[in-house]
Amino acid sequence: MIFRAGAAPEPAAAPRAAVGAAHPGVERHPEERDPGEPGQPVVPGTVVAPDAMRPVTTLRVKSVIATPGDGAAVEVNKPVTVRGVAWSGDRGPVATVDVSVDGGRTWRTAQMEGAATQFGWRQWQYSWTPDRESYYNVLARASDRSGDMQPMVEEWNPSGYQWNVAPRVGVNVVKDVAKAPVKPEPPMPVGAQVAPPARFRGTCLTCHGEDMIRQQRITRAQWGREMDKMMRWGAPVNPDDREAILDYLTSAYGPWPR
Repeated sequence: MIFRAGAAPEPAAAPRAAVGAAHPGVERHPEERDPGEPGQPVVPGTVVAPDAMRPVTTLRVKSVIATPGDGAAVEVNKPVTVRGVAWSGDRGPVATVDVSVDGGRTWRTAQMEGAATQFGWRQWQYSWTPDRESYYNVLARASDRSGDMQPMVEEWNPSGYQWNVAPRVGVNVVKDVAKAPVKPEPPMPVGAQVAPPARFRGTCLTCHGEDMIRQQRITRAQWGREMDKMMRWGAPVNPDDREAILDYLTSAYGPWPR
């Protein structure tokens, strides 16, 4: 397993475990700004010296759906334009984006905009006319010129570094948008003993979906360090809400039972 993160640590940093390089449970040197990855694949938990670490210098092919938003209501038999952007790393420019409106069973190629450039973003769009009232799962999946394609299920990766799973939004197709039901709050995760705090969605799901949180399965101490990191990066966590959010994360997304 290879762990990827950001820039290499300062030379003076002490050796640390490679579970490494990006795991929120690993203590880091105070001067270290961003974690790196081992120069070679190592067994999780192996202590890696700073001079054996290297920065991550590439991205994986990725796309996002900009519109319609998750939970949006649209009218049946009226065209809907699914729009988004895609980008890639050094293995080649974005080549195609495919869109599925049936949860991934079938795929259609989206229209690409602009030129394909190395490391460049490309906008894309797909026109879809739903012909019946239903709730649809819409997905996008980008590919680059080397043949790399976004996965449907992401491998577990500490802190979500290099996350590039195919994005998904739910679209409610109705006869009359004005009478469409309000999107319900998602159910509590299986096993959660604590309800999500009122500020959880606005605090923790502004920059990414709950699927990125769901993959972690870490301890309370590790969640605490992860929250502190996100706060340093600008997450709007009210200090009065910190413990309640931490209780929920630990209850819903703590370590898997052994």
